[in-house]
Amino acid sequence: MATATATATATVASKRFRKGTRRQLKLRMAIDGPSGSGKTYTALRCAFALSPSRKVAVIGTEGSQDDDAAEKYVGLPDPDHAGQTWEFDILHLSSFSPTEYTAAIEEACRAGYEVVIVDSLSHAWEGKDGSLELVGRTPGNSYTAWKDVTPMHRRMVDAILNSTAHVICTMRSKTEYILEEQAGKDGKPKQVPRKVGMAPIQRQGMEYEFDIYGSLDWSHILTVTKTRCPSVDGLTVVKAGAGFMAPIIDWLDTGTVTDPPRIAPKCTDDQCNRIVELAEQLSWKIGRVTVETVKKFGCDALYQLKATEADETITWLEGQVRLAANKKPARKPRGAAAATTAPVEANGNGQHDAAEPATVESTTTTEADTSSAITEPAVPSELTDPLNVPITPGVGPHSDQLDQIVALVNDLVTGGMPRETYREKILAKRGVKSAKELTPEQAAELIDALMAAVDRQTAPDGPDDPPF
Repeated sequence: MATATATATATVASKRFRKGTRRQLKLRMAIDGPSGSGKTYTALRCAFALSPSRKVAVIGTEGSQDDDAAEKYVGLPDPDHAGQTWEFDILHLSSFSPTEYTAAIEEACRAGYEVVIVDSLSHAWEGKDGSLELVGRTPGNSYTAWKDVTPMHRRMVDAILNSTAHVICTMRSKTEYILEEQAGKDGKPKQVPRKVGMAPIQRQGMEYEFDIYGSLDWSHILTVTKTRCPSVDGLTVVKAGAGFMAPIIDWLDTGTVTDPPRIAPKCTDDQCNRIVELAEQLSWKIGRVTVETVKKFGCDALYQLKATEADETITWLEGQVRLAANKKPARKPRGAAAATTAPVEANGNGQHDAAEPATVESTTTTEADTSSAITEPAVPSELTDPLNVPITPGVGPHSDQLDQIVALVNDLVTGGMPRETYREKILAKRGVKSAKELTPEQAAELIDALMAAVDRQTAPDGPDDPPF
C-alpha cells in the first residue's frame, strides 16, 4: 500500500510540470568596457547579425538629446554585410530612472523591433534619476529608500528578461591604473602605469542576469566571461561581429553547439618591444614597420599581430639589421686615395656632410668588401650636432645618420638615380643645401624615405623614380 500511495502522489505532483521543448530563444547579452573600448560599435555589429529584417532600435543615454552617441553610426557601411548600411531608430532618454528604461524597452517590443540595444545600462544605476540618486533623494534612512527603489530596478531587469526582442546592453566599467614592470630601453626594469577596466557600473551581480556577458578592452578584444551558450564559453575575439554571433544564433535557433573559430594567440609585450628595439637600431620610425605589417598581414597596429606574425616581423627586421650592417662603409686608413672616398663637406664648426655621393672607381677591392663598392666618408676628428654639442665621430646619433644618408644615396646612384637628384630634389625639398643642416628628426625622416626608395629600386618590377 505504501508503494501505491507514493506512486499516486508522484503522479499528482507531476501535473505541475510540462514537457520541455526546444523553442527559438531570445538573447539577453551585455558588454562592458572602459570608455573608448568600442561598446556601442560592437553592440551594433552583434545586433545586425541577429536581425535578418534589420529592425534595430537603440535606447540611448550617451551624448545629448539631439546628438546621441549611437547616432554617429547611422549610415555607416555594415562591416559584416557588403552593400548595406546601418539604419536604426533611436530613443534618447533624458531621465535615467529604472522606470524610464522599463517603459522604453516595453515600447520597443510593442513596435516590433527584433533587437533592442540599451546604450548604456550604467546610467540606470549611477546617472541622473538613477537608482543611487533616487536613494539619495529619499528622506529617511537608506534601508527605507532601497525598499522603494529596489522594486523599480527589479522591474527594469524583468523587462529585459521578458522582452519579445533580443536585448543587448552596454555598461561602462570603472577605470583604474595599475603599475606593470617592463624592460626599458637600457634593459633595466621600470614601473609603467597602465589603464585597465574593472567592475561594471551597475548593481552588483547584474552580469548573472544575462545569457552572454563579455568585457571589452582598449584593443577592442572581447572576452566572454559568462555564458549559457557552450560554443562561446571563454572565447576571446578581436572586433566581435557576425562571425562571433554565428554559433550563438545557431544555439538560439536550434540548440546546436558549434565550435567557433578561435583567434590565434596575440603577440606578447616582449614581441612588441623587440620590434620597436629593432626599428630603433635601423633608425626607422615605428610607422614604417606598421606600414609593412599592414601590407603583409592587414593590421593597423603592432598589438593586432598574431604571435606567429610578430615572430615573422622580428625575423624580417633582424634581416634588415644584418643587411644594414653589411652595407655600412668600411673604414679606410688615413692617406687612402681620394677617389675611393665619397665627398664630404665641412664647415668652420667642424660639421660634416656628404656632398654629391660618388661610387668607388677603384678596381681594387678586398675579399671582405666584394659585395659593395661604397666607402665611408672621411670625417673630422671632432663633430658638432645642430645644437653645437660635441659628438664622437661615428658614435653620435647625428653622425650615424649622416653616414647612413651617404650610404643610401650611393646605393640609389649606383641603381641609376641621377646624382643631381640629391641636391635638386632630396635636399632642396627640405629647404637645405647640405644634409648637415637637417635636424636629427628631419634626418630620420629622410633616411626612411631613402630606404623606401632603395626598396622600390630593387623591387622585381624594376626601379621607380623616388617621390622625394
